[in-house]
Amino acid sequence: MAQLMRPISTITDTGNFTGATAHGSVDGTAPDTGDYWNGDDNQNDTLEVLLTDLSASAPGSGTCTVSIYEAESDTGVAPASGGGSPSYDVEVYEGASLVASRAGITATESTFTLDNVLTFSSASVTDWSDVRVRFNSSGAGGSPANRRGVAVSYIDVSVPDAAVDVDVQANTEALTLSTLQATVTRNINVEASTEALTLTALQADIANDVVIQANTEAITLTTLQATVSNFINVNVEANTESLTLTTLPATITKDINVEANTETLTLTTLPATVSIGVNVDVQANTETLTLTTLPATINRDINVQANTEALTLTALSANVEVPLPAGGSIEGVPYPSGWVKRPGFARERSRRRYTVQ
Repeated sequence: MAQLMRPISTITDTGNFTGATAHGSVDGTAPDTGDYWNGDDNQNDTLEVLLTDLSASAPGSGTCTVSIYEAESDTGVAPASGGGSPSYDVEVYEGASLVASRAGITATESTFTLDNVLTFSSASVTDWSDVRVRFNSSGAGGSPANRRGVAVSYIDVSVPDAAVDVDVQANTEALTLSTLQATVTRNINVEASTEALTLTALQADIANDVVIQANTEAITLTTLQATVSNFINVNVEANTESLTLTTLPATITKDINVEANTETLTLTTLPATVSIGVNVDVQANTETLTLTTLPATINRDINVQANTEALTLTALSANVEVPLPAGGSIEGVPYPSGWVKRPGFARERSRRRYTVQ
């Protein structure tokens, strides 16, 4: 499905029109030989119209298409044929800012013809209350018999459906969401009290928060998105018997927060890179808490606060650098009680790499 934007008022008009207004002559839903706007023969004329206000239902991510029904005109009569070859330009504006354009399109002889003349990304527009289309007619010259203009019967712009939140509230024995869309530009909220809640194949790109609040026997999130965009958090709050997050994103640029009271909490295949300015926080009260395959390099905090029967962290970072605190010494270098130098690490002047025995 898509939304259609049509002319609702005239911004600029230097040509001619057959209806009551210039924009009213090009706002129909089908070609009409009795209702159109045209530029004069052998002259450059402009029609600029304001389109439908979509600020209350701003389009989601996708492609917008400008469609023009046009024809050659002769002394204000359209469609026409013969004579020179008039052309036209189409431009899309957000207010006074150019969004997209296409120039030098040859007008069609003998009949009004649909031209999907121009496309642009919905991401190019922020104010959907001030989207405009400008139609520039370039008339053909020569002898009076060869002079022609361009007529347009109607203009519309097809845009994606409105971006909306995805909200799931369920009390069921089993709730499954699978193969969610490739791009989400609003929130995904899941609130569920079920025996089993499963979300699989989550989207590749998220441009807003993912919030999951669940009281279930089992909650599973698999194949989380490849990229979590700036200013976006992934928050999971769960009271379940089993909570599993697998295949977390390759890159995280904001926080991942997990708060869980479960019998088993498992996070596997954590990101290869945790960017500067990003924390990974896990707070859990479980019988078993396991974190496996942690990142090769960590340059921010990983905080784990857990009250569990068993806490296991495996395959920790290859590089964890700790400035050596004062107290004690080894090979003449101060160190705290219980710390020893890791085998295989070279000495450094300002800091050492140590591990707790």
